[in-house]
Amino acid sequence: MYAALSETNEYISERDNGKRRNKKREMAIAKLWQIASVPLRVIDADFADICFDKGNYWMRPEAWDNQRIERTGIAIERVMKETKKLLRK
Repeated sequence: MYAALSETNEYISERDNGKRRNKKREMAIAKLWQIASVPLRVIDADFADICFDKGNYWMRPEAWDNQRIERTGIAIERVMKETKKLLRK
């Protein structure tokens, strides 16, 4: 989880600062999210689905609009908030 969050935040920050899109890195981020979702299923299946969807997003971000991101709950701020909740358990 932490690796997926860290890598995603770093990449988003770089993109916000003008770096070009890196599809290879996006695929690596997708893989981190999907790997994180597997053991998470035992703890919180709903959140595991969100993480898996986050991985799907990074495979093809251009296929996701803001409405779909909100509907599926994969916005990075929400995912960070849910991760913090899990860490408190």
